[in-house]
Amino acid sequence: MEKESVVLKIWRVIYPALLFMAVQIFTALAVQSICTGIAAGNPDSWVGRNVTSLSSAVSMAVTIAVCFVFFRRDNNAASPYIYRKPWFFALIIAAGAMAWHGLSILFSLIRMDSLFGDSYNTLSGQLFSAPFVLAFIQIVILAPLAEELVFRGLIYKRLEKYTGGFWIPAAVSSLIFAVCHMNPLQMINGFIAGFLFAAVYSCFRNLWTSVAMHAGLNLISVILAYTGFVYPSDTVMIITMVVFMAAAAVIMLAVFRPLRAAAEEQLRQKQ
Repeated sequence: MEKESVVLKIWRVIYPALLFMAVQIFTALAVQSICTGIAAGNPDSWVGRNVTSLSSAVSMAVTIAVCFVFFRRDNNAASPYIYRKPWFFALIIAAGAMAWHGLSILFSLIRMDSLFGDSYNTLSGQLFSAPFVLAFIQIVILAPLAEELVFRGLIYKRLEKYTGGFWIPAAVSSLIFAVCHMNPLQMINGFIAGFLFAAVYSCFRNLWTSVAMHAGLNLISVILAYTGFVYPSDTVMIITMVVFMAAAAVIMLAVFRPLRAAAEEQLRQKQ
């Protein structure tokens, strides 16, 4: 096989993000145009009220279909997918939700959102204005699948192949993931979350693990947004933050590490 040049390697790392953005933008515009036509003369119809969410959901679905083609090309050999049992993925979802909610509480306590004006609040209002079922499909199912295919399944894995380590691929893929979110606060969130997703993917060599953790992060946000839950005091928030982050750490250290050791042993036995 011909050795790839540095320029080609850089391009192979960058173009999945460009493809992701292009598909998102053009598909969303197309769906918005169709929805606007359907809702013409009746902007208060269900379609008219949910144009943004519908366009986002369809664009995510198209992104999954398009990027899966490239993912299959990169993964034409059988991959050692370990621990497919539901309890394992349930633990990943729980760990991701608790870790992220603890971090979100910390951001809230230090009033990080106030540093960036109302842009994040405006975006959150748009995301969580759709009916719960539509928001759940869009944010908890489609977004994790699409984004993990691109940023871990393609970008991280290609960087890992080129560098042979974890930290550079994790940092670069997380940075690209953050930039694609556009909103300043979401960029910070995205960079931190990207490291979590890359770590669990690197640990188990199974893209479904990072999808599950990503879904857990988004799930807790959707639940809190649609239940309208508000903490009664900062003290309760701090206690919750400590308990959630400690529980997530216990799951990751007491459960994931032994499973990682077992996975490595299985791989050694196959070789």
